[in-house]
Amino acid sequence: MIPSYVGSSSTTLIYLNGVVEIVLAALLLLGLYTRVASFLLGLHLLHISTIVGYGPTGARDFALAIATFAIFLRGIDSFCLDKIWRNKE
Repeated sequence: MIPSYVGSSSTTLIYLNGVVEIVLAALLLLGLYTRVASFLLGLHLLHISTIVGYGPTGARDFALAIATFAIFLRGIDSFCLDKIWRNKE
């Protein structure tokens, strides 16, 4: 069940959630703001896995949350644009 806040419908919240996930995933894919993006996506996926519960979908989302937290803990690597831009400075 999606909470309905003042002035927004459930459809608006779903679209907003989709846009935020796409933006954070694009940042993670490009290697920009890697730690911030992976931490936020990890929290989001952990929240989803607790809502979905124990089952195939919940297990998948929990594994993805652990993977994104591992990226957060590891930080940037040689393929991230963050590292390339830091070396130019």
